[in-house]
Amino acid sequence: MDIPKPQAQSTLDPIGEDDRWDHLRRLLTDEHLPLDARAGGALVLLYGLPVSRITKLRANDVSRRDNRTYLNLGTQPLLLPPAVAALRDRQARHATSVTVLHRGNPTGPAWLFPGGFPGRPARDVLYRKLRATIPHIRRSRSAALINLAADLPARILADLLDLNINTAVQWTQHASRDWSHYLQARTGTPASSRQGATVPVGGSRGDAPE
Repeated sequence: MDIPKPQAQSTLDPIGEDDRWDHLRRLLTDEHLPLDARAGGALVLLYGLPVSRITKLRANDVSRRDNRTYLNLGTQPLLLPPAVAALRDRQARHATSVTVLHRGNPTGPAWLFPGGFPGRPARDVLYRKLRATIPHIRRSRSAALINLAADLPARILADLLDLNINTAVQWTQHASRDWSHYLQARTGTPASSRQGATVPVGGSRGDAPE
């Protein structure tokens, strides 16, 4: 008797879109939540950024042009919605006031999410806050990436979010399967009888989808 080896699940099933937008709305409006969790969580829910990438952000990773705020992750700047940009600005001011490194070296770029030790960003603390704030954080990240995969070509997503193109292709395939099931449910037509559309996106450079 042959027992096939189970395939590793590299992508967790995403949360529903309504749940994702509900979580994002709560982060943008609930002043009782920690500011760093709100600012970091918005980047997870909108762009599917991993926490490891968020904690490495510095104040100079943000730029302004024509009254718009951009986050510089990859080769192309990423335009932030006004509400998310406002949260980021508040977090940047907070980071400047508490970062010991910035006080000692005011010309150097401050961590956007400073840690408790001088010169180090927050990692475990921010991750714990995000887990307490966003239920199913990895599934939320999957939902954000799949949503982006349906709208933007893989190469553009790779340039915007600093994604590895191979990882982008994997997310593209995953998003395509999801949309095939969605269209099948809407039309009652088996997916095998249609030519599937290609939709792209990604995870961090060198990382497999989470």
